[in-house]
Amino acid sequence: MPRITRVLGNSLPRGGSALLVAIIEGAGYGEHQPAGPTPRALNYLEAKQALDGQRGEEGREDKIGVSPFAPWYAGPAIFRNWLDAVAPSRFIFGHLPYSRALDPLLGELGFRHLVILRDPAEILTSLVFDGEIMPRFLTPDLEPLSLDERLGFMIDGGHAREANATLAPFAEIYRSMLAWRDDAHCLAVRFETLVGDQGEAAQRRELAAIANQLGLESLTHLLAPLNDPAAPWSAQARAAQRAHWQATTSQAQRERIRIACQAIREEAGYSVTTVTTDHPSTGSP
Repeated sequence: MPRITRVLGNSLPRGGSALLVAIIEGAGYGEHQPAGPTPRALNYLEAKQALDGQRGEEGREDKIGVSPFAPWYAGPAIFRNWLDAVAPSRFIFGHLPYSRALDPLLGELGFRHLVILRDPAEILTSLVFDGEIMPRFLTPDLEPLSLDERLGFMIDGGHAREANATLAPFAEIYRSMLAWRDDAHCLAVRFETLVGDQGEAAQRRELAAIANQLGLESLTHLLAPLNDPAAPWSAQARAAQRAHWQATTSQAQRERIRIACQAIREEAGYSVTTVTTDHPSTGSP
């Protein structure tokens, strides 16, 4: 297969975005630099600006959503314009829930789609307890709340008055990303495999799958940066992050996260179905 000229990268916030961007750039693709009014990235703020604050109609099969937490909906013609603005050898990154209407566009425009999946318990913990409020558009609504209240809002969903947006429960949001596993032009990869939690052989297999998806011979040159101890996704960085979570969360909060994520962890193929009192487990699929 010839080298794919354009790439769409996709994740949940806190789901491995920086890692996937580093891999796509390491594969030889530059970040999208729009020359006109099309979005630089397919995220909440950029979509809101590009759509002039018109959220669109939810529930129509021909609509494509941007931002799984509170989607902005665009029709295929608008989305085609956004994607077609991406130059050859470039990639555009976003947070896109599953949409049946997106796949035909990707095929028509010669894109390949990479989604990175991460343990939902780790994502949920990071969203609430890593300091900066995420997603950022919820800052005015979540800032006045306690960490307990923020956690409850993320788990259960609800209406964010200041953002004028309604969030689905976290499990539904995660499932909207998990659904990409069965999409024709999409390859779903795992954060835990790429950072080496399952060993170098598993890393090599995941990189080989990405190379095949992009029409490349090999990406083994990325093993060194993936295993760089100074990288933000390194084992040392994640150990420090979990130590922070341990210091910030109560046992009751960790139990709420365990219960909220148990079913979706199993659906995602994570074999360890408990969350320890120290930190969310990263059991391998």
